[in-house]
Formats: sequence, structure tokens, C-alpha cells
Amino acid sequence: MKRLTPLFLLGSLGLLFTACSHQPENPVRSIVIKHTELGRQTLFKITCDNFDQYFKDAPSLTIVSQKGIDSVTHILDKLTGTDDTGLDVRARIILTHADNKTDTACVGVSETRYKGAIYKTPEELLKLIEP
Repeated sequence: MKRLTPLFLLGSLGLLFTACSHQPENPVRSIVIKHTELGRQTLFKITCDNFDQYFKDAPSLTIVSQKGIDSVTHILDKLTGTDDTGLDVRARIILTHADNKTDTACVGVSETRYKGAIYKTPEELLKLIEP
């Protein structure tokens, strides 16, 4: 019985290590980026809600490769907050998850709204939208 206890502990630690070291798969299944020219001037600010109304013919890019999805989600996960609220949307990023739920990031030249918060738009996100 005393020999079984160390083996049991060793086995349990191995299972725990395996479970903790396993990287969960990215739950995002696809990403669609709709955008207009970043420098496009308008008479008023475009909100996320009316982006499609004003930019009906905006080109879009669909990303389904895991590498592409990972690079976009990595950028979005690193966003840093800001207090500015002058969001003028020039792109919408729609992330579709494996369970078909969606998240939307609304991107302006200086700010991005994502998951209910406002962030500084990183240069790498702007380059992704308009290379």
C-alpha cells in the first residue's frame, strides 16, 4: 500500500501537468474585416452601428486559417485602454466563435471599441486593415 501512494501521487502530478500545459484551441472560427480607407473624410463621425449603412460597398476580407485568426486575436488581446471617446469607425472586425456567437471590434484610426471598452488602435492593426 505504501508503494501505491507515491505512484498515485506521481501519476496525479503527471495528469495535472498535462492538463495545465495543454494550450486551448482558439475558440474563434472565422474573422471578417470590413473596411474603408483609413484616411477617408466624412462630415460626421461614423459609429459602429451605422458603419454598414454609410459604407455599404466596403471591401471585406475573410480569415479562416488558424494562423491568421491567431494573429488578429493576438493584436486584439494586447489592446491598451484609453479615455478618449472620439471613435470614428473605418473598419469592423467580426469574430465568429465555434458556438456561432460573434464579437465585433470597431476600429478607428486612433481608437478601437472592443467588448464594451475603448482602446488605442495599435499600428499593427491599422497595417492589417490597410497595408
